[in-house]
Amino acid sequence: MLFVASAKLTAKPSNDLSIQKPIAKSGCHYLIIKPADSVDLEFAIERPDKKREDILACIPAAFSSKRGGISGFYACNGESFNLSNADRAISGAIEFTNGKIKIIDTNRGALINDDLLKKLKQNKSSMFQQFQLVKDGQPEAFHDKSNYQRRCIAILNDGKSAFVESDESITMTEFAKDLAEIGVANAVYTDMGPWDEGWYRNPENGKIVVIGHDRLLTGRQTNWVIMRRGDKANN
Repeated sequence: MLFVASAKLTAKPSNDLSIQKPIAKSGCHYLIIKPADSVDLEFAIERPDKKREDILACIPAAFSSKRGGISGFYACNGESFNLSNADRAISGAIEFTNGKIKIIDTNRGALINDDLLKKLKQNKSSMFQQFQLVKDGQPEAFHDKSNYQRRCIAILNDGKSAFVESDESITMTEFAKDLAEIGVANAVYTDMGPWDEGWYRNPENGKIVVIGHDRLLTGRQTNWVIMRRGDKANN
């Protein structure tokens, strides 16, 4: 069944997240973590604290390099990093501005230029590179035939954001096809394999539910995307 390891930490039940578990036509089981409109999505380069009850979900995001840093270009709160090491094999990127996300095609890094850097700085936005899985409702195809549990950050057909995770191990191509079929309009991949450990706060009882099958290199994760109860929701 779906990744059942729960921490003892609890909080009050809430309507901040909805948890859905659809089955694609392929037979693959999925977990969809969908935040309320009042919840912000943010990029973090410091490990989020499970004791913070305003943090509702957390997953690793961009790939980590063998040296221990973030792989490829990224920006955090308007400051840009690794520009000279932008990954030209990856077209996808995800931008975070004021708690909302936008998934873009960088044309294999060609659009990571001075204009983009200026925009990120002005808006105090964050960004990282990742494989784009679904673009405008159409699944991408990949040459890699390896099978792993898969996860992504998605914008659904209704315009809402979500984390989507497979239960079974599948190829990237199969994952992309399933995502489009279950209602994903745009999606970027997130780091998996040994770096896959994430978690969410069960909206029914506030308990922490740990997700990801492998979890062997949790301590070497370098960056995360969180769902955080927005400032307006806290007032």
